[in-house]
Amino acid sequence: DEEIIGVIGIYDDITELKQTTFRENLRTKILEMLTEEASLSDTLMVLVLGVEEQEPDARCSVLLLDNDGKHLAIGAAPNLPNDYNQAITLAEIGIGVGSCGTAAFTGERVIVENVHEHPYWQPYLALAEQASIASCWSEPIKNGHGKVLGTFAIHHQRPHAPSPTDIQFIEQMGKLAEIVIERCRSNEELKLAFMVYQTSSEGMMIVDGESRIIAINPAFTDMMGYTLDELANKDAQFLQSDRHEAKGTEGMAEQLAAAGKWQGEIWNRRRNGEIFPAWLTINTIYDNGGAVHRRVFLYADISEKKKNEEAIWHQVNFDQLSGLPNRRMFNERLEQAIKKSKRDNSKLALMFLDLDRFKEVNDTLGHDIGDLLLEEAANRLVSCIRETDTVARFGGDEFTILLPDIADLGNIGRVAHTILEAMVKPYQLGIEKAYVSTSIGISLYPDDATDAASLLKNADQAMYAAKHQGRNRFNYFTPAMQIAAQHRMRIANDLREALAEQQFRVHYQPIIELATGDIYKAEALIRWQHPHYGLISPFEFIPIAEETGMIVEIGDWVFHQAVDQVAQWRALHHRDFQISVNKSPVQFRNSVRNDIAWYEHLNALELPGQAIAIEITESLLLEENSIITNCLQESLNFGMQVSLDDFGTGYSSMSYLKKFDIDYLKIDKSFVSTLSAGNCDLALCEAMIVMAHKLGIKVIAEGIETFEQLNLLIQAGCDFGQGYYWSRPLPAEEFDAFIRKEKGRSGAKDG
Repeated sequence: DEEIIGVIGIYDDITELKQTTFRENLRTKILEMLTEEASLSDTLMVLVLGVEEQEPDARCSVLLLDNDGKHLAIGAAPNLPNDYNQAITLAEIGIGVGSCGTAAFTGERVIVENVHEHPYWQPYLALAEQASIASCWSEPIKNGHGKVLGTFAIHHQRPHAPSPTDIQFIEQMGKLAEIVIERCRSNEELKLAFMVYQTSSEGMMIVDGESRIIAINPAFTDMMGYTLDELANKDAQFLQSDRHEAKGTEGMAEQLAAAGKWQGEIWNRRRNGEIFPAWLTINTIYDNGGAVHRRVFLYADISEKKKNEEAIWHQVNFDQLSGLPNRRMFNERLEQAIKKSKRDNSKLALMFLDLDRFKEVNDTLGHDIGDLLLEEAANRLVSCIRETDTVARFGGDEFTILLPDIADLGNIGRVAHTILEAMVKPYQLGIEKAYVSTSIGISLYPDDATDAASLLKNADQAMYAAKHQGRNRFNYFTPAMQIAAQHRMRIANDLREALAEQQFRVHYQPIIELATGDIYKAEALIRWQHPHYGLISPFEFIPIAEETGMIVEIGDWVFHQAVDQVAQWRALHHRDFQISVNKSPVQFRNSVRNDIAWYEHLNALELPGQAIAIEITESLLLEENSIITNCLQESLNFGMQVSLDDFGTGYSSMSYLKKFDIDYLKIDKSFVSTLSAGNCDLALCEAMIVMAHKLGIKVIAEGIETFEQLNLLIQAGCDFGQGYYWSRPLPAEEFDAFIRKEKGRSGAKDG
């Protein structure tokens, strides 16, 4: 009658099905997140929360081994206390460092059923109590090569042993975590690699095993001008230029075959045809069978680097003003030429050139004009030599010329004459015109020397000999020059000790007033009594003292000797006694402080400036140097008188006689020594005397040796005389006796 009398129920246990379905769903979700390139932390968080959803009484964690391989970091552990997580991350992994620290260290699964009874957990019992952890199962997460990446762990709130199903579960979750970690990290690395590939400033090109181009980055397109569509499947050699130096690419194929790597400098061709230098690095990627799968070409455009290197090289080796090789480059070429001459048994010539009177151009017209002259001089020198020769600017106004492979020694002289003729022509420098000549010294290999330094030194000595012989000429080196140079060097060295060892003496030559015969003037003249060489002439050591700058110190010493002496003779012989002191141009250029010291010394002895007369040469006034002009004017302002020595022997210019307040003009002894009635020297002397008197200047005649010379000068109206007719230069005590004797003679005549 269809009445329900009961219910029959059939139960199926679907726990395993539910677990399997859940795990499959979790796995699917994780894989979807990986496909969508979700972050590692987000993906691990979903994994941990999914496991905890299935195991409500459990809390899970994924810990990651850091880069140093010694510590674990939290990958995902959302439901474990922060203090616990922090303690885990601070501890260094090892046996006995909890379940996870031990599993990460050993790479083996660690099952702790009861943390309170297990030795691995004894240091962490307080943390376990705080986190309500009674058991912990930890599975090491390892990649396909067995490297530990971290740990996957399930923590229970009660002592608990895993079933076989639990073991299978934690193995599966550990494997899933490994997939997540590896995939996410691979994605990050790929993203980073792609970012580097796309943003790198260096051009990248990838070819397959057949050297066909399959990929390029934007920097490559910017560098080469090609797009991938234009290069795809083309052979990599398509980009190469024909300009490949053997030393640059030799061995490339062999190195790639042997090691799969090569780097070096090459020349590539851009899309517009331009050839440029590049630094190329090639690396090879092999397939599983060891065959070439890909080659990666990395290009760096080194055009600017090459330009900078060339610019630096040019600056180091060439003179910036003239464009000629400099001293460094010349020395290298000279060394190379000497080696070649030695191999070929040939000769070479070295010329050392110095522009005559170039300093006057610089001082009068300015350094800018001087630079223009140097440029023009360089051009003229280059036009006088062969292409195989080398002309260099050695420094300042000095040049050197290297003439290799000399077959006919006569050619050297012909080249030197050509240079002299070219250099002496007027220089038109803008609106200014200048005149200089050149002095040339020549040394030969192997006749004069067999090394570069000696060849240069010998040529330099020969050049100085040419200057001393009158300039605008050339001289070949001789052994006598070497001996003279060595002597000059010894003199220069000994000069430094001469003052300290009191080897200098001051002698005084009387200057006679011709109308009266009175003696109240003298010229102070230095003498050097060398302990080994005896008395050395001032004509020998004064030029050396000027070159070395010692003349400043020596000149100060002479001045102080003369001032002390004039103070005595003013008291003993004549209240207006005056001593003339020679002053070198070098002293003027360095006299800013010394002049003040001179004035102070005169004041200390209560002497007027007129007690001292400064003797200068007219060449000093021709320099038109403001420092010299100012110092000379200060001396005049102080009351010192100025005597112009050697008048008529230089490039006389009467303009300075108006410009400067000259007190005395000294006729050079070269005019006096040949005086006779009616000759041209007498006419010149008479003209100088008349001119000087018209300008209010008194005249002193030097070098008077005979009565006839004296008588002619008196008749011409000369004011003062000086020479051996009366006396040679005398030491102070002999000069004092000479004056007393002359006074006595004059008194006898008067009587």
